[in-house]
Amino acid sequence: MKDPVAKEIVEAANSAPQIQLWYDQYLPPAVATAHLDGLQEVFGLTKTPMEAQEAMQKAMDDYLANKTE
Repeated sequence: MKDPVAKEIVEAANSAPQIQLWYDQYLPPAVATAHLDGLQEVFGLTKTPMEAQEAMQKAMDDYLANKTE
């Protein structure tokens, strides 16, 4: 690796005692998509935070209703 910034990032990650992944990585795929889409729309000012939260909650409700164990 030649880029000093990338090298510093990799070294920091490799020496970290633990790493926290992004929130959406812990969500079911459909819910993660709703989360990411909602964030984009909030920052793009096409949805309010409440509208984004409602869409994410609906995605989670749908996932749980159709989940098979």
